[in-house]
Amino acid sequence: MSQNANLTDFNINASDLNQFETTYQENYNRMFNIGLKMTNDEEVVRDIIQDIFEKFYLRTKNGISISKPQNWLVKATIYSCIDWNKSRNRFKDNEEALNMVSDEKQLATIQNNNALEYALSKLKSEERTIIILYSEGFKYLEIADITDVKHTSIGQTIARILRKMEKILKAINYELY
Repeated sequence: MSQNANLTDFNINASDLNQFETTYQENYNRMFNIGLKMTNDEEVVRDIIQDIFEKFYLRTKNGISISKPQNWLVKATIYSCIDWNKSRNRFKDNEEALNMVSDEKQLATIQNNNALEYALSKLKSEERTIIILYSEGFKYLEIADITDVKHTSIGQTIARILRKMEKILKAINYELY
């Protein structure tokens, strides 16, 4: 979505499906990538995105103006994925997860993408959200707007999360370089 279109309010008339279609096409891939990183399940992500766009369409059709639609859609994706993960108990408490991966055989199986997914699963939900948005190329101001974190502390927060991930990866003997 162009930056100018993102900064304006979005209010679709029932007859103006072109604007909705454009919004869908411009945001779907980004939403899908974020959702996939958070759930590791393509079908779940497709269902989540379909539900989000249905809500988006109904809200705008009923005259509810959505400020910054790209951010609204990304935020909805993140919260829906967090809800899905909570309902599936996919991410356990750090201590419980570390106990599950205690013997050398299990540690040896965690490699490359699996190691990164493992490290992401050890982060708090807010930390995971910030690092996923960062990995998707969002600017600090956009991350701050989506996560409700002060924009002045986003850089330091990202650095702290990356150090935490580095510790997690070192604990499982994953070589970073």
